[in-house]
Amino acid sequence: MQRWSWLAVAMLLWGCQANEGSVEQVIARVTAQASAQTADLPAEYVYRADPFVLAGERVPFARPRAEARVPEPQEETACWQPEGQRKPMPLEQFALEQLEMKGVIGDGQRRWALIYTPAKQLVKVRRGHYLGLNYGRVTRVKATGLELVETLPDGAGCWLTRTVSLPIAVTEPTG
Repeated sequence: MQRWSWLAVAMLLWGCQANEGSVEQVIARVTAQASAQTADLPAEYVYRADPFVLAGERVPFARPRAEARVPEPQEETACWQPEGQRKPMPLEQFALEQLEMKGVIGDGQRRWALIYTPAKQLVKVRRGHYLGLNYGRVTRVKATGLELVETLPDGAGCWLTRTVSLPIAVTEPTG
């Protein structure tokens, strides 16, 4: 047993002789061999702010108010005009982008769409009802959304129509 102990001690001492150089020499050799490649940094961006000039009465940091509808002057024109005076429906006070369709109730013959308003109300609408700021009249209630015909002024006293859809809002399940 003693012979094995001496053999282990001899092997340890023999292994220590492998590193004969000093630590400083090893560091100097590795440093001389190392090379770093760096790219130049881009030039620093200099921000120049334009001076603020108040161009109107409205304060730019206040939330803008919704514009009220101005009645169009009733002139006789040869082009198409929307139907005459009618009482606006409650959903005509909201922009179409603010309304969300949440679902459909009814059967295949008579469907009602459930519309959620920014005032946190759920309102039923069906074909023939109006919603949105552009006189949008519901033409069809489908399971996937509403189809509307909006009426827009063309700036020359005439009116144009366009078909718009309001898809059903899909809510993501919470984890």
